[in-house]
Amino acid sequence: MPKKKQLNYKVIATEGNGGIKLICKNDTYYLKFPAQIARAVWKQEGKFLSIGLKANTGSLSDEKEVLEESMEIWRKACKDAKTPGEGYKIIKENYNLYNYRNSFKVIGDDRERCPSLYEICSLWFHKHKKLKLIPKNKVSIEETTVNNYENHLRILKNCPQDLFEQKAIKGWLVEKSKKSPGTANFLLSIIRNSFAWGKDEELIPSSVLIETKNWNAAIQMVPETNAPNWAKEKGYINTSQQFRGFSLKDTQTVLQLLKVYKWKNYPIGYFFLFGKLKFLTGCRTGEGLALQWKHFDESQRNEDIGRFGVLRFEQSFSVSLKREKSIKNHKPHQLPCNQELASFLLDIQPESYELSDYIIEPNLKGKERARFFQEFSLCWAGYYNTSGKKERVRGFMEELLDEGKLTQRIYRSSYATRHTFITMELNRGVSLGTVAAWVGDKPETIAAHYMGSDDLRVPSLLLSTSTEPALNPFFKTYMGQSDSPNQALIDFLKSELGAQKKENANMRQQLDEMHQMMLNLSRQFT
Repeated sequence: MPKKKQLNYKVIATEGNGGIKLICKNDTYYLKFPAQIARAVWKQEGKFLSIGLKANTGSLSDEKEVLEESMEIWRKACKDAKTPGEGYKIIKENYNLYNYRNSFKVIGDDRERCPSLYEICSLWFHKHKKLKLIPKNKVSIEETTVNNYENHLRILKNCPQDLFEQKAIKGWLVEKSKKSPGTANFLLSIIRNSFAWGKDEELIPSSVLIETKNWNAAIQMVPETNAPNWAKEKGYINTSQQFRGFSLKDTQTVLQLLKVYKWKNYPIGYFFLFGKLKFLTGCRTGEGLALQWKHFDESQRNEDIGRFGVLRFEQSFSVSLKREKSIKNHKPHQLPCNQELASFLLDIQPESYELSDYIIEPNLKGKERARFFQEFSLCWAGYYNTSGKKERVRGFMEELLDEGKLTQRIYRSSYATRHTFITMELNRGVSLGTVAAWVGDKPETIAAHYMGSDDLRVPSLLLSTSTEPALNPFFKTYMGQSDSPNQALIDFLKSELGAQKKENANMRQQLDEMHQMMLNLSRQFT
């Protein structure tokens, strides 16, 4: 007798001869249908149907979970097959439901070897994107960046997985964008990059046509104004001013309210010091919460140039990690303290402290500090309470706007404190490069061109009563000679242009002389 053909798969579960089997082939789980069901449903002698779940994931806990999901699908198929009089009909109508996320089809088909959406996106991140995110100086990739991508990748598990059915993927993203446009657009970026990389690496079969090019038109983009719904409903938005800082008067108003504001069960004025620190320095929220007394160097005082110490920003506090992490772009920066900032720091400095103590709320660490971060944001913008009465809780910005206490009735997030600092310093005549160095950003991010950096300059008093921009002293001379500010500006610019032309002419003459000297020398040696 001929030997029985060796099985190239492993049977995981079976109801016996003639029943549906759960098998594992090439690290993928399949349902193996017997001949009588295969003939009735698919008109063929046998049927292997992938359920789209992979074995040998590398994690014992994950493998156990995947196996249990596979068993559940197998039990459902067995139950459907036993439905009196309608078993074949139910399987024929619903067999795609046995396929997890509808991502795999028949063995030997391109669909069978095509990765699922989650698989290709996960491979792209861990084998391509993650490596590119590591800077040239070999600083390890930020944990928060990894967490952000991995959180979004987990969301993709809920999306249709069959790359041959991209209309279904697009439809899912469209629905997602209606509630979370930012998330949907981030996911779209991941999908596009993953598809392009998967094609280049030949991980995605050539029969899969990439159709994401025109998806932007259907997927709701991130709104121009990143403001809470209540601000949009009440008309407290202006897309042309969303990134501008507060006026000097509104800055004072915000701080005055913060000083006496009662939020939940916290003490009155609980967030005032942190709010003032953000206005005085333009720091990011995480940078401000990571400041310790070791970062304030009072010895770097030079009153001749108006510097009363230096405040260094070397780390940032992460809400997700609940601890410090490296600063954004891995580029520490420092801010020369003007008298107002130095006085503020010295006023809140305890008589007894450790250099490792936090400047703001030194007793809060880990989860409690992360909670402070979150509560500051909630206090600023308010939130929707989903427990109990399910009511919206107003923040102090809504209170200020409703009562008409701000000269510009436009909602601005807490990040506007950074824009306020940057805008006021630029308006006072501080160079773009200098401000960029102070706040730890690229000049081109703040504006379209680079104007140099002067680390010795000291910021002017942000909360002082003076709002006039610093003027070039030569321009002031022209102001005293003319009755018209516009005419003074014209005269000043003409003078500057003439001086520049004269300087260029002198430079040209020097270059001509050097050129002639080189010609003479060359003749002597030839």
